[in-house]
Amino acid sequence: MVYLARTLGADLYGIIAFSAAVLIYLSRIADGGIDLGLGVREMAADSQATIALAPAILTARLVISVVLALALGAIALVTLPHPDGAVLATFGLTLIPVAASTRWIHLGLERTRAVAAARAIGEALMVVLVFALVRGRNDLLAAPIAQLAGDSLAAALLLWWIAKRGVHLRVTFDWNDLRPLAARSWPLVGSALLGLLIYNSDFLFLRVFRDRAAVGLYAAAYTLVSFLLNMGAAYNMSLLPRLTKTSAVRADHHGLYHMATAHVFAVSLPIAVGGSLLAARIITLVFGGGYGPSAIALSILMWTIPVCLLRDVPVMTLLAWGREDRVLHLTAWAAAVGLALNLILIPSYGLIGAAIASVATESIRMVLALAAVRRFGFALTEVKRFLKPVVAGFVMAAVLVVASPPTIWMALALGTFAYVVCLSLLGGITFARGAIPSLNV
Repeated sequence: MVYLARTLGADLYGIIAFSAAVLIYLSRIADGGIDLGLGVREMAADSQATIALAPAILTARLVISVVLALALGAIALVTLPHPDGAVLATFGLTLIPVAASTRWIHLGLERTRAVAAARAIGEALMVVLVFALVRGRNDLLAAPIAQLAGDSLAAALLLWWIAKRGVHLRVTFDWNDLRPLAARSWPLVGSALLGLLIYNSDFLFLRVFRDRAAVGLYAAAYTLVSFLLNMGAAYNMSLLPRLTKTSAVRADHHGLYHMATAHVFAVSLPIAVGGSLLAARIITLVFGGGYGPSAIALSILMWTIPVCLLRDVPVMTLLAWGREDRVLHLTAWAAAVGLALNLILIPSYGLIGAAIASVATESIRMVLALAAVRRFGFALTEVKRFLKPVVAGFVMAAVLVVASPPTIWMALALGTFAYVVCLSLLGGITFARGAIPSLNV
């Protein structure tokens, strides 16, 4: 994405960002809530029964994805100017490998290495194709083609590895078998769509009230944030099977919840602090001087990282308890607030308004998620578990401001060193011979 932004420029990169913003809604519909958590949870709870339903689930998802891809392509080519319509229509084909993915089966069985390997190989193919095919502004359409190839390879690898385990997924469909699962999936799909509205409605508002260059500049800032958020989402999704299996033992269940909350805060806080202070240097290094206006947006958006990761822990807990309806309710309230904030702030303040609205909305969503799990007996994590990372974060910020390293690499190294050393001195990181360091927060 960084290479595409540099090669295509902010205006054409804005087309890709806009297409991705539209497509991600349809991908959630094609998924049907399965990859979002429902399938993972069902696999963890009863793998044999869920594997028996897997062929029907995949068939239904494939039919829906093909219909969506065809409809999107027709609408995009008719209503959007060139090359916007062609790019969006080609991106629409990536809905098919989304529906064919068996990622949820592997995650439910806690085979996270297989998921990681398939994703890495697929993305590597996409990167190679982008570097090979996109050489200038005339090669815009090669970007969605490369994405389609990478996603298809990742889905094929996961299907192959499932078959090697003796699970044969034939094309079949039985609505009676799927009916109970479908009834539980729609709240999760609805909450996912509303969550996406929180996540990328700012792109859509920027396109309406500003121009596609503004979308490209904002997308540059969000590309870095999304990368880190996806890493956090991967951690929280791997947490779901464990939360599901420990739900019968209160002490283990609550202990895992509080440990995960403290851990994601300790890891994400220094990223937000350092990223906010070094935003201008990071943007210049990664995207070049032409993306300078993205820096202020990035410095604000970095604070969505600890907020979103803290929010996902109670959300995964609700999913472990089968309370998709609660997730839908809290996301709906947050989405309403987010739309209002975008409508108020973006016309007047542009990129800065969009970034402020995003952080504020995600903060509200986090508070609502924490309130939702309290009704199930989960008290707020003790404040003392956050004190060590907060102190280390202040020390890190002070060192960066006072030292003001001349290069971005020195700043990143110094900031990381200051945080790790301070947290270790406070006892937040423990060391043992023959073992990797562990968090003690």
